[in-house]
Amino acid sequence: MINPWMAAGRAQDEYANGTAWVPAELTGWRRWTLKPEGLTGSYQQPWPGTDMTAECLARWEVEISRERYDELREQPGSGVLARIYDSGMVYGTRTVYGTHVPADANARFFEPNVGRNHTAPHHNPQDRKDDFKCGIYAAYEYSKLQTQWVTDPSTAFVGVVKASGRTICGTSGFRTARARIVALCVGLEDQHRDLVAEGRTTPRRVSPAGVRSGTVPLGDPEDRVAEVERNRRKDLAGFPAYAGVELFADLREMQAAFPPEDLSALGVGGDAA
Repeated sequence: MINPWMAAGRAQDEYANGTAWVPAELTGWRRWTLKPEGLTGSYQQPWPGTDMTAECLARWEVEISRERYDELREQPGSGVLARIYDSGMVYGTRTVYGTHVPADANARFFEPNVGRNHTAPHHNPQDRKDDFKCGIYAAYEYSKLQTQWVTDPSTAFVGVVKASGRTICGTSGFRTARARIVALCVGLEDQHRDLVAEGRTTPRRVSPAGVRSGTVPLGDPEDRVAEVERNRRKDLAGFPAYAGVELFADLREMQAAFPPEDLSALGVGGDAA
C-alpha cells in the first residue's frame, strides 16, 4: 500500500511548483470521498457545493490516545475521528488541516501565521517558511492523479474540475484559486472495482443524514460491482448541491470527454514532457 503522506508530498512537488498564471479556465482531475457533509478532499475539506474558493487552512497538531480513539470509534458523528481515521492513522499524533479546533481531542495550534498573511494559492520558493503550497490541487489528466489511500472504494469519487483565477502550474498538475466540479464518475476505478468484485471490501451508503453499511449480492462478481455503482449514483443524487454535475457511468468515457489540454506553450503538461 502506498504511504498517503509520501504520495501527498510528491503531489505537492509535482503540482505546486512552477509558472504562475491566470487562465480563463483550466481542466483538472481530482478525487473526493463522499461523506454526510458532501464531497470531501484529501485534507478533509468539504465541498458543500460545486464551487470552491481556496484558502490557506490553519494546521492543528492533534494528539489522541488509544483509549480516546476507542471511545471516538463508537461515535460515528465524530469529525476529528474521521479526519484521523480516513487519513490512515488510528491514534497517536499527527497534523490535521481546518479552520476550527477539533473539540473532542487534545489539540494545539501549529504554525499560527498560516492563512493570515496571504490569499491562496501562495508560493514563495525563496523563503521556505513562507512557502505554504496552499490552493486547490488538480492533475492535468487522470493518468497523472496521485494514488490516494481510501477507507472505502464505494465512497471514493474521481471527477473533473474547471479552474480559474491565479493558478500555479507544476509538471503533473496545478493548484488554483477557484474550481468548480463539472463531472463525476459513478463507475468504480479499476483498482476499486477489483476490490468490490472480489468481495474484499464492505461498501457503505452515504447520505446527508449519515453513513450506513451497504448490501452486495453474494453471487457473480459483476453483480457486486453493478450494485455498488447503482448505489453510488443513488447516494450522489441525495445531495442536491451536485445536481448540475455531469455523471459518467464509465471512467474511460469521462476521459474521452475531457482530454488533456495542450499547455506546451507554457512549458507544462503532457504535451511539454
